Amino acid sequence: PPLSYANARRETAGRTPAILQRLMSGDFSDLAWKKITSSLSISYLKTGDPNYEFALYHIKAGGRIPEHTHRGSEMTLVLEGGFSDADGSYHQGDFLLREPSDVHAPTAVQSEDCICLAVLDAPLKFTSWKYRWMNPFLQLRPG
Repeated sequence: PPLSYANARRETAGRTPAILQRLMSGDFSDLAWKKITSSLSISYLKTGDPNYEFALYHIKAGGRIPEHTHRGSEMTLVLEGGFSDADGSYHQGDFLLREPSDVHAPTAVQSEDCICLAVLDAPLKFTSWKYRWMNPFLQLRPG
């Protein structure tokens, strides 16, 4: 099925902060997605904020983001679907805060794709041998 903000818009009408209303102004399919791995695509969002990268992460059902840590903070809001890691399971509406010392490898639920809004103040740092080569090329994309 097409990816859409329709459910979130309907359930949160009148209660959504202005920045999220702007970000939720169209369907997910309208966004430019960059394929990172076979399971992960990212759409970078323009917010005008010079200090933070805002991005939507699309993880295919059952897909996994490679193990990584954080060079700064990562704030994540689950918009659709869900995922789990060694620390727990997260579903639509859940908010997570990761600190630089946190290491995890999120895996989307098997039954549906997962869409998350991620806000970072520094790039990720892959820890698995297969993806470590990417670390020198990872840059924050603020604003």
